[in-house]
Amino acid sequence: MGKYSKKNLRGNWQEEDLQNALRVVRTSKLSTNAAAIYYKVPRRTLLRHIWLNISTVNPKWGEELYFHHSRRKSYAREILG
Repeated sequence: MGKYSKKNLRGNWQEEDLQNALRVVRTSKLSTNAAAIYYKVPRRTLLRHIWLNISTVNPKWGEELYFHHSRRKSYAREILG
């Protein structure tokens, strides 16, 4: 019988790998796809950290970060008028 192997990277990468991938993408040494493959970090995670300019990893699983904490107050002011 075959042995099951996990096919996704969820939770299988280290913060140091993500930081290295962010550094090489921000310095234009590698593309996001190439950095994600090389450092074995999920591509969407890498892209989210670049788009939202997040520099640290939130170890909490389950909740998706929709609004960056630095922008929440400005969004609330705009919505509430």
